[in-house]
Amino acid sequence: EAQQSSVIALEQLVENALAPLESLAVERGVKVELTRARRAGAVLGHPRDLERMLRNLVENALRHSRPGGHVSISNTGSDDELCIRVADDGPGVPLEERERIFEPFYRAAATRAAAPNGSGLGLAIAREIARAHRGEITLVVPAAGARGACFEISLPSATACLRGSGAPASAARAANS
Repeated sequence: EAQQSSVIALEQLVENALAPLESLAVERGVKVELTRARRAGAVLGHPRDLERMLRNLVENALRHSRPGGHVSISNTGSDDELCIRVADDGPGVPLEERERIFEPFYRAAATRAAAPNGSGLGLAIAREIARAHRGEITLVVPAAGARGACFEISLPSATACLRGSGAPASAARAANS
């Protein structure tokens, strides 16, 4: 069945994606901290796909956080672009694996040891969903000495899509660099 595109409030998208993961957070003893922007905005797209994209990132963060650790989710919005950041306090991603983690079936060595049941598809699927919605997912390079991983989702706002300028500002910056 084909999904219809609709305007989804960013807050609703985040709530829908997080709800099924509450038990995993409790089971792992990981605190989930959600910081909402005053003006979160909305995105135009397929709700189930966008929820899956975000759920994949948060589930990864929960699985890679140390027991008793925390995962933070924050969002920002403008007239043109919405950003969601998912950060954990796990081991992070080694420099040499930073692009490969988005390849289908690729699993970092530390991940294979810590979570032997994963398929290596979560990040690849999440990135494809973002790109299908004219957005992107990137691994934010950590500050020196920082712990964990931080992924940023950039999507065009519903306003930008409806007026026809649906390329997020980050995509335009990348194209011009």
